[in-house]
Amino acid sequence: MLSPIRSRISVRIPTINSYPTLVRALDSVLAQDVAPMDILIVDNCSMDGSWPQTKELSKRDPRVKVEQNANRGLAENWNRCVETAVADYLLLLHTDDELLPGMIRETIEFLDRHPSVGFVHTDGYDRFPDGKETVRRTQGVPILKAGVEALTKVLVEPNLLCSSIVVRRICHERLGLYLDGCLSPEWEMWARIGRDYDIGHIAKPLVRCYAHTDDYSGSSPWSRPLSVARVSQVESQWIDEGEKIVSYFPEDHRQTVRTTMQMTVAGGLWSGGSLAWQNGKWRRGQEFFMRAYSFLPRRMWWQRYIKELGYAILRRVKCLMRGTDIQY
Repeated sequence: MLSPIRSRISVRIPTINSYPTLVRALDSVLAQDVAPMDILIVDNCSMDGSWPQTKELSKRDPRVKVEQNANRGLAENWNRCVETAVADYLLLLHTDDELLPGMIRETIEFLDRHPSVGFVHTDGYDRFPDGKETVRRTQGVPILKAGVEALTKVLVEPNLLCSSIVVRRICHERLGLYLDGCLSPEWEMWARIGRDYDIGHIAKPLVRCYAHTDDYSGSSPWSRPLSVARVSQVESQWIDEGEKIVSYFPEDHRQTVRTTMQMTVAGGLWSGGSLAWQNGKWRRGQEFFMRAYSFLPRRMWWQRYIKELGYAILRRVKCLMRGTDIQY
């Protein structure tokens, strides 16, 4: 039986070439104990032949609508999701994630209780390709105040789970949409909201996020696939986005947080290198590590690099013992 709480949330599911996981994501929405006001799947011109199947999903529930647009790019597809939302609150659910029981109800109740909060996010599970699962705790307090407190969270500890975030729609009306051309447009958008609104947190794992072997599905801003962009492009775009977030801080904080931002970028570059090595891409991983070299203290870089090299050698030995091979 559905909860008597008044449903005031629009769910948007942007997708491209991901029909199997899209079905799982949609099913997790339809299984919630509070029915969303409306659900829209926005297909960004899938080219894997799945569009006819995606259209059929609208038959599962009268609130489910489906539309397809030309390949607009990541931010523009998300902006279409925002522009079509009609409810007070908006959930942008990624197709490789799923909601857990109670997620919609608890986020609506939280936002109703805290009108100063621009968005609320939850803890969640990270599920890895080998089936292992870990809990990601994303914030230590229920509310971070707008301005320095909220901005510091986004800049210094960008471990938010995208699909756990429910935004007050008026934030987009007042502050605008996702910026095109960003590698991680959500990172900048969260900071823009945190500049003017409090950030809320529910200390329960209410989403499950599935990691993949071909991208880094860890903490944003490192959530975009790292296998498709030039390493130099990744570095420059993260720096540009980080500098934009730094500009949202009061002027007397900017120099300090700029140093912190550069360490955050270094962490993202290191994650890219580690992932590349895990996938057997030795040269690409080495390029990521060398890009991180300019941001980290030399001793720290060498300590981390030697440890990473040890892990890579161990993986290589295990592969050979299993009779498989990774070309480094």
